[in-house]
Amino acid sequence: MKLHIDAGDILEDDDDLLFEEIKDEVRVRVQRNAELLSEFMLDKTPVWTGEQMVNFNWSWGTPDMSYVETPFEQVEGTNQMLVGTEPNYGKARRWAEENFDRISFANPFDILWVTNTAPHFWEKTELGLPPAPGMRARAPAGVFRVSILEVEAQMRSERLI
Repeated sequence: MKLHIDAGDILEDDDDLLFEEIKDEVRVRVQRNAELLSEFMLDKTPVWTGEQMVNFNWSWGTPDMSYVETPFEQVEGTNQMLVGTEPNYGKARRWAEENFDRISFANPFDILWVTNTAPHFWEKTELGLPPAPGMRARAPAGVFRVSILEVEAQMRSERLI
């Protein structure tokens, strides 16, 4: 999701107080969008080892393409569980939430990126496909694209877009 704000004449007026008010409002909106997106994506991300969830990377200006090795042990049978009930879900979600909490919204006028560098996230999970033969898809509508639509709907209901 990209938010573009044309400050045009406001910035030319050199009115620092007005600019700070606008910046604060933009910060609130950008942060709220990002928080909702993170929450909605984590709600939908299936967890086996936690690899997909801990590889949501948030960054300003340029995409963070770093990768975290699978931090937790594989637990058999998770493919039959509902998303959110898996044994590694809580640990993986806390990891991802801590990663999100590290970003600052002090300057909300840059591009905020979210990437996922886990193998198969974009090719399998996001497309609603099973992770391997013989397994079932546990996020059949995907994660990111559905979450973007949910963020937009939530922001409209809060009258923030």
